[in-house]
Amino acid sequence: MTQRKLGYAVLGLGIGMAHADAAYAYDRSDLVAVCDIDEKRLAKAQKKYAGVTAYTDFEELLKDPRVDVISICLPSAMHADFAVRAMEAGKHVLSEVTAGVTMDELFWLCETVEKYGPVGLLLFVAIPLPGTGAWTGALIAALLDMKTEKAVPYI
Repeated sequence: MTQRKLGYAVLGLGIGMAHADAAYAYDRSDLVAVCDIDEKRLAKAQKKYAGVTAYTDFEELLKDPRVDVISICLPSAMHADFAVRAMEAGKHVLSEVTAGVTMDELFWLCETVEKYGPVGLLLFVAIPLPGTGAWTGALIAALLDMKTEKAVPYI
């Protein structure tokens, strides 16, 4: 039985080019779209990845029915907002360091997974330790438990 390939999109084509490379090469995904405000980055991606659709508007990317998963590859302070918007649109999200810059943002992300499931969110978070200037890392996966239909945060 042949499995349907996941429609993959990348938001942010700085470090996001590595995500696009991986999605393009992986045999279980199709890189269908990229999104960035930089036209030069979009042109480079369209040249490198045959058939990919380029967007400068994230809202237009969210409307693309071919997109199942979005890698959020933006500056840290922008991850939570874009991840929530993607999940509200029914997309799965991959959000790397850092997916939220406050605990409130992290709880917002987990609540969104519960509200809009079945979507998945995998994220790595670095959290500042108050008064120390140091950071601690925590892997937090908000996974949808398909039997209970609730998000399960792992810290």
